[in-house]
Amino acid sequence: MTKLIKWAIYLGAILLSSNVYADDIEILHAWTRATAPGQESAAIDLMISSKQTATLIGVKSSLAQSAELHTMQEEHGVMQMREIKSIELPAGTVINFSETGVHLMLIGLKMPLKEGTKVPFTLIIKISEKETLELKAEATVKPLVENHHHHH
Repeated sequence: MTKLIKWAIYLGAILLSSNVYADDIEILHAWTRATAPGQESAAIDLMISSKQTATLIGVKSSLAQSAELHTMQEEHGVMQMREIKSIELPAGTVINFSETGVHLMLIGLKMPLKEGTKVPFTLIIKISEKETLELKAEATVKPLVENHHHHH
């Protein structure tokens, strides 16, 4: 075998040794609401799936001073929002944030979010003890208030 073929096989083995690629993780239907005047935070809702077991351990956005993983839970008849450190992504399972009470919280928005624009964000996903992946995505900004008018 020539050195070039050996080198190509070696490089291929290195590239294939990674457990999860960005293509293995899918982000669907990411969205947020337009912000009201003076509003300094926004929640992003989405669905995410991973072909292999992974853990969502963080989020960041250039449009916010900070970003956190949050959950909503009812306590004594009152909805409470709390920061969580991670969200498990079981292999082959779609995690629907709105169904699980989980969302991404953008805090200290640097500008208002306008309907029809996109909000860039990056998910930080732990793949193994030694490997993390940063996955860039965008959330569509929906109207501040849902329009329920139906034309017949």
